[in-house]
Amino acid sequence: MFATGSGNRGFAIDLLTGRSVWRYSSPVPNGVQGCCGTVNRGFAAQGDRLFKMDIEANLVALDAKTGGGAMEKLKSTTTKKASAPPPRPWSWEIK
Repeated sequence: MFATGSGNRGFAIDLLTGRSVWRYSSPVPNGVQGCCGTVNRGFAAQGDRLFKMDIEANLVALDAKTGGGAMEKLKSTTTKKASAPPPRPWSWEIK
């Protein structure tokens, strides 16, 4: 099972054993805050990749098996305070 948490976190849990498979965390830069408290919009999945919006409104892609390979696919122009929580990522075809 894949899940996200506040503060730019994500993780995978093996539902048969209850053990953590991997954890992802990215630091929140000083001065960045959402307008509505901490938000958590979850992952979108396509193939072997998971996508999530971080608190800075950047789109992050993770390998679903390892949680590694984080890369920013889309960098937001918002750097200080978001006017609204970042939306859930949409799925699209990756070539």
